[in-house]
Amino acid sequence: MMVSMSACLFMTAGAILYTARRFFLLRRLGPREYPFRGKFRYEFIGILLASPLLVVGASLRGHDLPVLVTVSVLGVLLFILSYRDILHIGLGGLYANGVVWNAKFVMYRSIGTLVRPDPCSCVLFSRRSRRLLVITGSSEFIDAVSAHMEKKLPPLQ
Repeated sequence: MMVSMSACLFMTAGAILYTARRFFLLRRLGPREYPFRGKFRYEFIGILLASPLLVVGASLRGHDLPVLVTVSVLGVLLFILSYRDILHIGLGGLYANGVVWNAKFVMYRSIGTLVRPDPCSCVLFSRRSRRLLVITGSSEFIDAVSAHMEKKLPPLQ
């Protein structure tokens, strides 16, 4: 029973930390200037609801300690990942200080170059030529995103 209680505490702590992270990230990014349409995935709600039941069900069945710990860790990971994805699904867009795409955040000051390998994708590289982010979509969408980002990118030194 102690393992399932600690797993529920980890779930609560993860939810609080990701909510705080989202709040501080939105403050750092500034106002949204160009929103991206994110498709809401309903399976995350099912995972979010089923993961605590997984932990409680394993403790009620009276499994051995290694099995109980494994199932509890799995339940905590499922809960935290689905909660993170639900929180970040609506954040996609170009902001005053950065870009958010599929729950990945990149500040403009860390972007070195913007490369368009084809009309339907855009790749952001850091100043040390490390790939930061790949944005894909229709050619009109990528045209609008790259035009907006080229205005925002800091000049190369």
